[in-house]
Amino acid sequence: MVTKLAQHTDISVALIVGGLSVAVQTAVLRRSPEVIVATPGRLIDHLRNTQSVGLEDLAVLVLDEADRQVGLLEMGFQDEITEIVRMAPKKRQTMLFSATFNDEVKRLVSLSLKQPGPAAAGQKEAQLLALCARSFRGGRTIVFFRTKQRAHRAKILFGLLGLPLAAELHGDMTQAARLESLEAFRTATASFLLATDVAARGLDIQGVQVVKRTKADVQQRVVPPAAVAQWQAKVEGAEADLARVIQEERYEREMRRAEMEANKMQNMLDHEAEIQGRPARTWFQTERQKRDVRSASGRLEKGVDAGSDDEDGRKGMDARGKHGAKQEAKNKKREKRKVEAAEAGGPGVKRQRRDALQQETEEFSKAIRTTKSKLRSLKEQGIPANKAAKIAAAAASGHSGKKPAKKKPSHSGKASLQADGSTLFSGDGTGKSGSPSGPPKDNK
Repeated sequence: MVTKLAQHTDISVALIVGGLSVAVQTAVLRRSPEVIVATPGRLIDHLRNTQSVGLEDLAVLVLDEADRQVGLLEMGFQDEITEIVRMAPKKRQTMLFSATFNDEVKRLVSLSLKQPGPAAAGQKEAQLLALCARSFRGGRTIVFFRTKQRAHRAKILFGLLGLPLAAELHGDMTQAARLESLEAFRTATASFLLATDVAARGLDIQGVQVVKRTKADVQQRVVPPAAVAQWQAKVEGAEADLARVIQEERYEREMRRAEMEANKMQNMLDHEAEIQGRPARTWFQTERQKRDVRSASGRLEKGVDAGSDDEDGRKGMDARGKHGAKQEAKNKKREKRKVEAAEAGGPGVKRQRRDALQQETEEFSKAIRTTKSKLRSLKEQGIPANKAAKIAAAAASGHSGKKPAKKKPSHSGKASLQADGSTLFSGDGTGKSGSPSGPPKDNK
């Protein structure tokens, strides 16, 4: 949004949020952009761990949507905001925007401002599908769900029942996948955006005609009971295909996870010296948390078990304090193990560990190569891609691969495979996916 506002000016803008590349953000920050849009956690991470990045030249500090942030003050968010305010120059302008002004917002004002100025449950799914098919088919519609599971389930049902292409937006998706879904909806490639509260604020999309909440009731004169009953029957008939699609997504996630772990171990072997030579990353801690960490480190040096820490001290640490103490304890134990290994066998022990890790990595890589080779062989035999993937995944995970016989699809429009043998869905909803614009065809 800010980038579009500044597109015809010489003002540069940087987006600093979690989920995106730290290296890319570092390069952008070192070019000294005029405007930085950031979340507190990632901003503090760069201020503490990225060289040549600071707030010395900060002129204006803006806290937007303060009424949404006050609920986080009790979960440690107050310390992060206080730290940012402390690191910012005293000669600056601070602006705070809030739709409401209650006692919690006043607490946030006191932290950052000086002299502030005022500035039917089972039928609802069928009702939604009936509305989208009858009334909302022609334009762009945003539908809000209470949970990410419901949003993903609706995404699959839209494809199985032949509704227009829909994009999803929820917390189980990566940042890149969320941006991809938003772009598909913004360019009208997708007619529906199925979202949770992730998209409740901050979106500026032209041409949206309807915003629907699934929690709201629908009057019978808007959707006739006969239409609701018809779509309810379609949903019940699609349950078997829905369960199969979710199972296939689970298999694909397991395969990707295994390949990622193998690549990670191979990368650690190839770049072991570089990784070990990097300085440990630090995190913001309050003075009380720092005292607790020093106390825990002192007890470890004296040979006291970390599990016998004082109960009152543990209760006084919040989630980040505990993380910092645990990380410090792990660093101490790692140094101690290095000394013991050097005394016991020196380079020989390290070489044995490296050989064992190399052997384990080779076994993982061999399993992945075998699975890919089997998948390629099955495709060459003419087996459809989805069946070949399931057979290969079952062989890799030890499953038999046998499943109950599928029911023959009825004339209601549900289908699990397209005419060319490809699956209707692939992935876990976090990547690029699509569905046909009309009812899917039966695979005969």
